[in-house]
Amino acid sequence: MEQNRKNIRMALIALAVLIIVAGAVTIASSGLASAKYKKEQVATAVPVTVNVSADLAQTLEVKEHLAVRQTSGKYELNIDQNDATKNLTTTNTYFLMPGVDIPKDPKVYITQKTSVPAFLYVEVIDTTGLSGGENPVFSYSLTNEWTNLNISGRNVYVYNTTLQPAAETDYVIPILEGDSITVTSALNLNDGYSGTLQFKAYMAQAADTAAEIFRTQLAND
Repeated sequence: MEQNRKNIRMALIALAVLIIVAGAVTIASSGLASAKYKKEQVATAVPVTVNVSADLAQTLEVKEHLAVRQTSGKYELNIDQNDATKNLTTTNTYFLMPGVDIPKDPKVYITQKTSVPAFLYVEVIDTTGLSGGENPVFSYSLTNEWTNLNISGRNVYVYNTTLQPAAETDYVIPILEGDSITVTSALNLNDGYSGTLQFKAYMAQAADTAAEIFRTQLAND
């Protein structure tokens, strides 16, 4: 009987998982001689794939507002003041300038979250090579609503509040503190940096500790 209970519990956890890959940003400064950028580079969009379980929510997405480059070389987010759900995208391309910060507002969008208690995770996958070391030229942090799980080899955060609304509820949850990325004046355009900053969101039924659920149920996704 105890074994049967264990199997049922594991099945519920396995089924109650939403996975999406979105919000990729290509960072490129290769070949840039000044603020007058030479040639556009086409970003490779990350395919949006969703595995939905009705036990948890209708949809789970990571989206951000379209970043528009101005004639000065700076970027502004295309936010409709009357409808913030407009002009959303899963991919932005930026060309970096030393000392010029990047506006970026990725958020987790959840529709019709059910009353089943669930953990929400965000994994940050950074291949830019700009944010590490003692003197990073490219820096960002998540809001204080997220806690790093300190999982070896992964940069995974859990949302501090377990999602368990009384009725079906929609959520819009910010990821980055200040909706921006800091770029220091130490950035050397001759180094030819390029890479992606990707956010991957997960949701799983809260049937154990957040870290243990990620390790046993989500780590291979």
